[in-house]
Amino acid sequence: MFSYRKILKQSLKITWHNKYLWFFGLFATFLGAGGEYQIINKIVENNGSTALNGLGRFVAIFNPKLWSNIGPYFAEDPRGASISIILLLLALAIFIFLVILTVSSQVALVDQAKKLYNNEKKDLGISKGMVIGQSHFWPVLGINILVKFIIACIFFLITLPIILTASTSWLTIIIYVVLFLIFIPVVIGLSLIAKYAIAYIVIKKNKFVEAIDNAFKLFSKNWVISLEMAFILILINILVGFTILIAMFAIAAPFVILSLIFANYTIFWLVTFLGFAILILAVIWLGSMLTAFLINSWTKLFLELLDRKGVSKIKRLKDKEKNTQKKIKKKRTKKNK
Repeated sequence: MFSYRKILKQSLKITWHNKYLWFFGLFATFLGAGGEYQIINKIVENNGSTALNGLGRFVAIFNPKLWSNIGPYFAEDPRGASISIILLLLALAIFIFLVILTVSSQVALVDQAKKLYNNEKKDLGISKGMVIGQSHFWPVLGINILVKFIIACIFFLITLPIILTASTSWLTIIIYVVLFLIFIPVVIGLSLIAKYAIAYIVIKKNKFVEAIDNAFKLFSKNWVISLEMAFILILINILVGFTILIAMFAIAAPFVILSLIFANYTIFWLVTFLGFAILILAVIWLGSMLTAFLINSWTKLFLELLDRKGVSKIKRLKDKEKNTQKKIKKKRTKKNK
């Protein structure tokens, strides 16, 4: 029988007992795979100009005027220019490596989750997961870029009235709120379609366009279930967020007390650094585990929907209410007889 509780319990069990999945979760977090809560939070915080500024800085790299100054720069300071170019290429290489690792980790989580749910014992582990991840790298990267580009455009459209008017009058605020309410379901829907498209690519070996088409059809048929699942996982994100905050205070408090006790300058900074390092490691650990759990949950839901086992909570409640009413009617007819 289909149950969100069962899906979440299975996902948590698989995530906890297969700790190598946390490695993939660590890098998959960079793609915002932590849930729809992050998307909503971005919309709330986004001021429109952020996306434009980021795009402007990226486009500026390809500005001919910028590169036209390299010749004189080399002539004046060949050593400094060479170091700058090397550092730029090194940064680019690291960026490309992280992109490959991040997308491959996202694919690996979907693939490993599917195998663990189906009790497949072959091709499990970090190395096997990375091989699978690289084999589906380009279509999954394409899905991520496409969805993030569309969402970035929506961010911009939502804040366009404020940017154009350069004011926060009641009218612009009302327009912003209306656009916000209109586009929130669209953004969440796009995010969910992307999840299903990636699952189709990894699990069903679909091509790029075919995966998007199948994902849209699957979401259209099961949009209530998908939104219910998203709502549950958003609540889990919020709960984990509060847990992290409490953990941060709990970890930081002893180190703050110790730093106040030790008036020595060196000891103070040593204790502060140690506390900060432990805090960062704790956040990374929880974030990695959470991302693995979330992707595992969506993969399990995808498998359930493919088997046509999914029934939304709203429908189940309605069916339960109908059955109850039927029983009441039967009892009444028996009494009348």
